[in-house]
Amino acid sequence: RAGVRVPPPARCCRIVVPVYADHARTLACLHGVMETCPSSEDGPAVEIMVVDDATPDAGLATALDALAAQGRIILRRHATNRGYPAAINTALDDAAGMDVVLLNSDTLVAPGWLEEMLGVAYARADTGTVSPLSNDASILTWPVPSRPAALPRGMEDVRDIMAASLRANGGQDVEIPTAHGFCMLIRHDCLRQTGLFRPELYGRGYGEENDFSMRARLAGWRHRAAAGVFVGHVGGVSFGAQRRALQ
Repeated sequence: RAGVRVPPPARCCRIVVPVYADHARTLACLHGVMETCPSSEDGPAVEIMVVDDATPDAGLATALDALAAQGRIILRRHATNRGYPAAINTALDDAAGMDVVLLNSDTLVAPGWLEEMLGVAYARADTGTVSPLSNDASILTWPVPSRPAALPRGMEDVRDIMAASLRANGGQDVEIPTAHGFCMLIRHDCLRQTGLFRPELYGRGYGEENDFSMRARLAGWRHRAAAGVFVGHVGGVSFGAQRRALQ
């Protein structure tokens, strides 16, 4: 893609949060996103779309209904549990022309995370996806990639590490072989060319973002880690004891 001009940012960025279980962590994630979304005056419009993959938690379903009624989220709901890749596709089906951030419901975000990820996404013409650093995200785990780290102070730790990351590494990125689905920004032109996830191959989940990343790479796109962004991640909450078998 040498000589190709970087396109202008999309007019809208859709943050997609698939939801199934863990009432407390899910709502903590959503409130964190709502509190840190930049205003449209500072950049593209931002919308938060929650895909309820038939949660069995009636209290969580009610809380999501309330947020939707307040206009704070856009809510889509599956009648039956269809799995993570299908939930993502429900949000991607009408996302043409939008940048999209896929965000797990067991994550915690701090101020500046989205602006920095969008900055990295549009720094080069061939950037298809951007993922942040985390305490639990395989190759993106800090400080030791092979060992998930605890966040004993929860959101306080996330805010402190995010602020330190931005000070030390703002505007910097590193090319990586594949995006990480726990928090994955997909640029609108990459999404248009690569297409949706493939639930017919990946069922309930695990591996679908690697498949997407490899298809994007074959089309000439690159995947980058935003070194100035840190997103907290509990890890494996939605899949519970089935995590290892699905991997």
